[in-house]
Amino acid sequence: MFGALDYRNGDIMCETAEELNTQAFEHFLCETVLPRYPAQRLLMILDNGKIHHAKALQPFMEKMKERITFLFLPPYSPRLNRIEGLWRWLKDTVVCNAFLKNKQEIHEAVMKFLSYVLCDLDAVKRRLCW
Repeated sequence: MFGALDYRNGDIMCETAEELNTQAFEHFLCETVLPRYPAQRLLMILDNGKIHHAKALQPFMEKMKERITFLFLPPYSPRLNRIEGLWRWLKDTVVCNAFLKNKQEIHEAVMKFLSYVLCDLDAVKRRLCW
């Protein structure tokens, strides 16, 4: 799953993918993030995941440099990456002390959690935004 958090208003954008690779990441940016902000320049804060630095992503990053500035966090700094708080919240709510017997049940539980979170932006702001 890919996710992005708008620090200003607590808006969360998420997309599931069969594989976490550069093509799926580029798709997430083009189909989910950029359309949400059609006329704005974005600052995207990223961790140092391999897909964020892959050579295959470089042409896209170069093409989009007028729309998106990519800021990479220092290695091993999950506390600076606020979206990590969403993943921790999701794990604590959905996975912790739960038996989910297949991918379908996991997917349904994750989607239910995201539906709840997207309806309570105040809770998102309290937990994830500075």
